[in-house]
Order: sequence, then structure tokens, then C-alpha cells
Amino acid sequence: MKVDTFGTPKLCAWPVGGGEYRFQPTSPDVARKFAQRKGARLVAWSLNGDYVRIYQERMGAGKARKLLKKYLDGDFSLGKASFKSPLSRRKSPGVSGQRESEVAQW
Repeated sequence: MKVDTFGTPKLCAWPVGGGEYRFQPTSPDVARKFAQRKGARLVAWSLNGDYVRIYQERMGAGKARKLLKKYLDGDFSLGKASFKSPLSRRKSPGVSGQRESEVAQW
């Protein structure tokens, strides 16, 4: 059986049948986005070695490709520094007075 995997080494996907797709991000930031998706569920992970999480979600092929394109090229770019750490944000009104060293990293 030939499986058509698409994407990049940073984020790839493949069909598993029944309208289900699996997505494998190799970045904790992307994995966090999948964890927040309503229809996605974590189906595999690695405890040793490289960072690996595999999420599965029901969708069509077009939607799966569009999602990868969005995460790789669009609003949630893996190629650009689109994620700011809490320490790089300026203090604004309504933000707690915690010292920067006390801010938990995510």
C-alpha cells in the first residue's frame, strides 16, 4: 500500500483512511497549535530522542493540504521568527508586575 505523505520535514501529513489524516510536527510550537484544535487528537509521541508528536484529525485531502500550507507559509509560519517569548514583549497596562525572570517559559 502506497501512502502519499506531503509537507516538509518540519510538518508533514498523510492519510490513514476513512477521511482521517495524521500530522507530524517536529516543533513544540506547531504541536501546541494542533493540541488546541478542536478536532485533533494526539495519537503518538516520543519519549526518547527527537521531538515527535503525531495528531490525527478527520478532514478531506484539500483541507489537510490547506492546513499544512497555512502552518508552513501563512499566519503560523515555521520559516520566520513568528513566536515571541514572553520576555520579548513590552509591559503594557493590565499586565502583572512580575519580574521578567519569574515569567514561565512556554
